[in-house]
This record gives sequence, structure tokens and C-alpha cells, in this order.
Amino acid sequence: MIGRGTAGVNDYSNLARMRWDNQFELLYPTSKLTRVDEGKGMTGIGILPDVYIPWTPEHLTRDVDLEHALDLFYQESLTFD
Repeated sequence: MIGRGTAGVNDYSNLARMRWDNQFELLYPTSKLTRVDEGKGMTGIGILPDVYIPWTPEHLTRDVDLEHALDLFYQESLTFD
């Protein structure tokens, strides 16, 4: 995984969606997994990425994570030639 941690959002499901002018979209969970109530949730830690890329304002204008993933892919593919 590349990017930032999930912050425990995987403890929630059944997303409701609101769209504005097909430009902006808000997704929010309507259900919480029972494991959270049993103390077995991700407790805000979530799933940590293998390659951490901190969020910056650049993410608003280009897909920084995808560019990094493609760089890694091409570096790996060159080692197999």
C-alpha cells in the first residue's frame, strides 16, 4: 500500500453518498462493525502503508501517490530486463 494510513475507517461500512454538480462527492458510513464495540476495532490506527507519502497541497492538482507507484513499478521492471 502506498499513501497514508486508513485511520481506522475500515471499521465502518455501508457508505451513503452525496454529490454536488458531479464535481464534489462526500461519502460517509452509516454502519459500524460490531468488533469496534467489542474493543477489537482498529482504534484510529488503521492500516499503515508500506510506503508512506505525506499529504501535501500538491495532491489537489495531481495524483502524487499514483506517480510514486508508477515510479516504483518502472524501477522494478527495469531490474527484470
